[in-house]
Amino acid sequence: MMRALLAIGVLLACIAVFGARTEAVAPLRAPAFTLTTLAGTKVSLAQHRGKLVLVNFWATWCVPCRTEMPWLVELNQSFPRDLVVLGVAMDEEGAKAAAPFVQRYAISFPILLGDNAVADRYQVEALPASMLIDRGGMLVSRVDGPIDLKSMRRRIQALIDSKATIVKREQSPYEE
Repeated sequence: MMRALLAIGVLLACIAVFGARTEAVAPLRAPAFTLTTLAGTKVSLAQHRGKLVLVNFWATWCVPCRTEMPWLVELNQSFPRDLVVLGVAMDEEGAKAAAPFVQRYAISFPILLGDNAVADRYQVEALPASMLIDRGGMLVSRVDGPIDLKSMRRRIQALIDSKATIVKREQSPYEE
């Protein structure tokens, strides 16, 4: 456990020094998931089909996660008709750690209690990690490290303006 935390710390330091890695990815079906909110309700990625979805993996102990949280709130409020932001809390303590954090930062979007299986499907190696999913459920962009608010805003607006969705449907092995 200590070795993993040390490795994560080194990786986060590298991200802080060299910046976050943003990738426009060749669109591929976003892995399906169903997770529980802090309130105990189930939320699935599939229920948001038809909207853009920004999935953000984070934890309360992650300093860059704390830095970008107000930006995610701002994005959520800026695009209420077109975008759903889903925060996936990866704290080992689950709701016990995440709930006070959500109140302190006035987070207005759903916070889901994450697990390693979902993080593995999204190839999350460090926190924060954000995935932008288009209206058709295709993963079109990812950011490893904190998002750049202006860049993410432009990316979201471009997807809104294009009104494009990928028609070809490829079933993910994880799809429900």
